[in-house]
Amino acid sequence: MAPSISTSPLLSLLRFAFLLSLSIFQPLTTAQSLYRKCETSFNYTSNSTFASNLNTLLASLPSKASFNTGFYKTTVGTNQDRVYGFVSCRGDVAPAICRSCVAEAIREIRQLCPNNKIASILYEYCQLRYSDRMFFSPMEDDGKITLYNTTSINNPTQFLPFLNDLLRNLSNRAANSLGMFATEKTKFMGSQDVYGLVQCNRDLSMDDCSRCLEGAVGDVMGCCSSSRGARFLTASCDLRFELYPFYTISDSGPTPAPRNPTSKGTYVSY
Repeated sequence: MAPSISTSPLLSLLRFAFLLSLSIFQPLTTAQSLYRKCETSFNYTSNSTFASNLNTLLASLPSKASFNTGFYKTTVGTNQDRVYGFVSCRGDVAPAICRSCVAEAIREIRQLCPNNKIASILYEYCQLRYSDRMFFSPMEDDGKITLYNTTSINNPTQFLPFLNDLLRNLSNRAANSLGMFATEKTKFMGSQDVYGLVQCNRDLSMDDCSRCLEGAVGDVMGCCSSSRGARFLTASCDLRFELYPFYTISDSGPTPAPRNPTSKGTYVSY
């Protein structure tokens, strides 16, 4: 007979406290991806030169992305075996979070897109893409996603021009900055905090960044200008506004969301 094992109340309490600490203090960089795409019509064979080049490229991305302030693109190989790779982290996340997010993106894209020559994946904090074709620099709206909070804001008539000004000012600042990233906290009607964030991939031209964000603002204003929050994402740029802090506003790391999750509302795609 196997020996019975008794668990003391103290041991159970310590075990619970340990698991709780993991859920509270570890950054949520490995949340479910927001978008992923696998081109199944273009495949490579295992143990091929292309596979070896892809492995080399992917292995370099986590450290290179965090070292290069969250943005890195590279190529490995020549001719038909050349692989193009790209990774970008949100402009406010710390290097360790960027590195962790990219590592998770690599793990998931390998699992979801085995032997595919073209694949991309997008998370809250980072995006990853690779291909056997050169895709750097041109603006693209691949993976276009619009999400909005189903709860409406008070005073929607006054909020529309306010939000339009906020998002367009942020877009102009991002397009004209080296990091192509901008955030702002402001107040609606003198009391309600509103947080905005926009970003373009740093290999875009200023004009392409402006064009991408202009489309994002137009989409958000067209669908979601009376919502308490919305976000727009593509392969080239993203935009978001909320009534609660969701980006880093200090050196201490990402600002935590409100303790009451119901204050965020319910998000659906548009």
